[in-house]
Amino acid sequence: MPFLRKWFELEFASEAIKRGYTTFLTLTLPIAVLCTLLGTLRPSEQRGIRIGKIVSTSILAFLLFIGIFFSNILDMCTTTYGEVLYVHKNDSNTRIMLRSFGCGATDSAPNSISVCKVEYYTPLFIRSTRIDTKKIDKRTWVAF
Repeated sequence: MPFLRKWFELEFASEAIKRGYTTFLTLTLPIAVLCTLLGTLRPSEQRGIRIGKIVSTSILAFLLFIGIFFSNILDMCTTTYGEVLYVHKNDSNTRIMLRSFGCGATDSAPNSISVCKVEYYTPLFIRSTRIDTKKIDKRTWVAF
């Protein structure tokens, strides 16, 4: 999924949605790996093979949980969209907004503020690109 989001340049519409997604992955992916174990165990297999499948699948699920957990913990950077500067005349889902990006205590620098064109594709996903408001056609944008 991160590859597809990068390729399509999609972002989550809010940090709450992003947190829900990562929590869902953290909890369900290891469980899904463990559930696949049920389909691979055969009563006709030797005991050692069944134990090997159980142990290796359990270790994989545990490593997945730990990996996803720590990747969520280490991702302390947040993006917030604040003030709406302009709204497109023909598409109210396209806006020019102030974007704040910061990594909290991990970098101890102030948040970086930029002006971005934000396109709301769905309530869950947006596409954000930097834009120079001096170069936009003011006839197609309404100041907000």
